[in-house]
Amino acid sequence: MTRRKGGAADRVLRIVAMKKIRWIAIIACLSLSMFFLTKAAISSMVYADDAAATTAEPVDPMAQSALTVFDAVNEQRVAAGLKALEWDADLYPAACLRAQEASVLWSHTRPDGTLFDSAITTQWIWRGENLAWQKGASDADIVPWWMDSPAHHEVMMYAGFTNGAVGTYTCSDGRVFYSLLVVGNK
Repeated sequence: MTRRKGGAADRVLRIVAMKKIRWIAIIACLSLSMFFLTKAAISSMVYADDAAATTAEPVDPMAQSALTVFDAVNEQRVAAGLKALEWDADLYPAACLRAQEASVLWSHTRPDGTLFDSAITTQWIWRGENLAWQKGASDADIVPWWMDSPAHHEVMMYAGFTNGAVGTYTCSDGRVFYSLLVVGNK
């Protein structure tokens, strides 16, 4: 039996091949961006006070945005009598990756079909994720939105989470995506 060229099967194969090429390109871009985002650079991020800010090197706006949201999460935790999360430099690349992936597929499932926690490369017993996006709002609006959502509130306020990181990704249309990854061993 011969197959007709241009049939439905050929169209499906072309579509599948195009999608594979698109995902390969996305993965290549992510790999390249992760290469330049070294662990040492993330580990050296510090909170600058106003006096030091005038003499310090310019801060990456996306990293500053992530720290702003992370600080707001910790304010809520401390106000509720919980320990503040410790910034985890090992989680930061995964949080950035998840923010970018959420811009492609709005879900706690990754575009490759695995769950969000498959992006976390370090070993933790408990893992959680909050996602948000905004356009035209501010970083300060993200945590109140999470606080108003029972499921997101639960992730932020779980006492067993000890470490975390926030990643951000800005789309060409101005939408900003956020991923809060939290982990713990209790």
